[in-house]
Amino acid sequence: MHTTPSLRALLLGAATLALCSVTPRPAAAELVDDTDFEESSWINADGGITGMAFAPDGTNRLFLARKNGEVRIIQINAGGGGSYLGTPFVTISPVYTNSECGLIGMAFDPDFVSNGYVYFFVTVSDSEQQIIRYTASGNTGSEKTVIVEDLPTNGENHDGGGIGFGPDGMLYWAIGDLGNGTGVDADLASMAAKVGRARRDGTVPGDNPFADGPNGNADYIFARGFRNPFTMTFQPTTDLLWLNVVGTSYEQVFVVRSGDHAGYNDYENDQPPGYITPTLVYLTGGSRVVTFAPSGAVRSGGVITFTSTNGHRLRQGERVVVTGVQDTSFNGTGQLV
Repeated sequence: MHTTPSLRALLLGAATLALCSVTPRPAAAELVDDTDFEESSWINADGGITGMAFAPDGTNRLFLARKNGEVRIIQINAGGGGSYLGTPFVTISPVYTNSECGLIGMAFDPDFVSNGYVYFFVTVSDSEQQIIRYTASGNTGSEKTVIVEDLPTNGENHDGGGIGFGPDGMLYWAIGDLGNGTGVDADLASMAAKVGRARRDGTVPGDNPFADGPNGNADYIFARGFRNPFTMTFQPTTDLLWLNVVGTSYEQVFVVRSGDHAGYNDYENDQPPGYITPTLVYLTGGSRVVTFAPSGAVRSGGVITFTSTNGHRLRQGERVVVTGVQDTSFNGTGQLV
């Protein structure tokens, strides 16, 4: 028996935790902040930053998107420091900045080196969002072009704003439920609560999963069932789309494929078969406690297996603290595998 175990816990969901005592008492698993990270100040970015990305041309220019529509450039020097360039790359207008609205997403064209295209996801009024393209000429953007228009908003919150290019060369973006449940569940008529997909010129790809032509579904839909998806990225080694979704009770990160349904607003981190489940998840605004009844734990090969009596909603990779077990070798900090 290990006295100071390197704890990894696998929670199975239907039995109980043995506490190795005649008069057992409950044990608990609690998520905690990861102490392996620390923050440090680098440059005063003037606030209101909604996105940032390096120009993919080797110039060491960091583009910052601000909520008010201004796009600034920080030039990174050889020593790792940075300084603002004097003039904004562009100041987008119109831009509607109430609540969570504004300039909320930015992505570089895969062929930026040759075409200079930069794309922005912008709330332009209290009833419309757009994807807009500018052409970079040095450190200045020009030739404003609206790529996708009439994307939904209520001018309040859950506007989403995640935007990026997939390995297929297509443009992807994400929009939430507009704060009032728009577009959730089986609604295929609205782009709200969806991931969208378009060609770089804004036209609809013929293989979008719900495309059916005029007067039917919203043809841009790639996946659905998302409360407030505000960032996304494609994993370089797998080409998978990872989508970060702000939940009501849980933050969820999904791996999203064509036609997927994440289940909002019926499900959140408790999706049944037929829906995608989050790959990563954590409780919004704090930690949570999972309590186990006193009747069983197994240690084998450095892995401790606990089994909860109810739905614990813990996912692979989450950090846990186990406390309250009388056999203290079971107590400790570890990661779910």
